[in-house]
Amino acid sequence: MKHECAVVKDLLALYREKLVSEESAGFIKEHLATCADCRKAYASLAGESVPSEQEAEENRRRAVPVKRMKRKLRARRFLSVVLSVLLTLCVLAVIWWFFPQHRAQSVYFGESTYSKIELRHGVRMIEHDLSPSLSREDGVIYAIEYAGDAYSQSRLAYCNELGLARDGTVYTECMVFQTAFNTGNYVGNSMDEYESHTWRYTLAKTETGIWEIVTFGV
Repeated sequence: MKHECAVVKDLLALYREKLVSEESAGFIKEHLATCADCRKAYASLAGESVPSEQEAEENRRRAVPVKRMKRKLRARRFLSVVLSVLLTLCVLAVIWWFFPQHRAQSVYFGESTYSKIELRHGVRMIEHDLSPSLSREDGVIYAIEYAGDAYSQSRLAYCNELGLARDGTVYTECMVFQTAFNTGNYVGNSMDEYESHTWRYTLAKTETGIWEIVTFGV
């Protein structure tokens, strides 16, 4: 025991400055909990009076709820940061998804077995796909029109041919939209400025329920 005390007292200054290893810190902490003489030596480094055994026990008892409170506060701060980040990401996602750079002037669905939510989802995908190909100033999407259930389902086999040849993807449903737009003063890719186009967009749903743009163009 005396040997341990000598070792601990030699390391107290370093322990106080947190300059010892984690293993050594654990050893010193355990020793201080059972050795009053070393606790006095440690307290003298900080110029503090040494509490009695009864006071030390009372301090330890009171420290338990304080530690719990600190843990709760840290957890709440962490949760607050996470929620703030998630909220910011959600707001950005909403802005990106619901406010694309170019919106269709006219959208027509007609009678369809698909819900309005799925059809509007397809329209948003087309708007976002076309936006980079239109000028910021006067490029415009005139109309996006659903081609109907019969024609859309007739394209499902072709979508599966493409999906299987590409990466083995299997599609379960298909939506086709006729899209009319003008490039405005945009010049890029194979399009020139102020060109009018009518493209057919074919969207298909994977087995996991994700809609993808499979083909587009004239």
